[in-house]
Amino acid sequence: MKPQTAAAAPTGAPAVVVSPTAVDFGTVDKGVRSAEVTVTNGTPNLVSWRRVELSCECLSFNIKTTRLEAGQEAKGVVEFDPAREPDFSGSLMMTVTAFDQMNAVVFTIEVTALVRPRP
Repeated sequence: MKPQTAAAAPTGAPAVVVSPTAVDFGTVDKGVRSAEVTVTNGTPNLVSWRRVELSCECLSFNIKTTRLEAGQEAKGVVEFDPAREPDFSGSLMMTVTAFDQMNAVVFTIEVTALVRPRP
């Protein structure tokens, strides 16, 4: 089954865009890392999301709104805290995914990090 796009835009029109689409925290020893992203509604309609799923307990996502009018944008912050998964070391590929009221994906942010082993 093909994934659905929330608030489908007319063919060729932009949808909800996240910039950057991927966040790479590089090699992490300890401490919280954060990155700002911009979520832009490129559709002609109101777009909203009701929940955000994080693929790792070590991630958090903070944004001040859950709805964007046509053309509106909002800044959000993705945070990675390796202390929330203290026994893990190695390469991580994680996601932040927002879903609308119909459980369609509104946007996804890919997050990567390489966690060094603790001494």
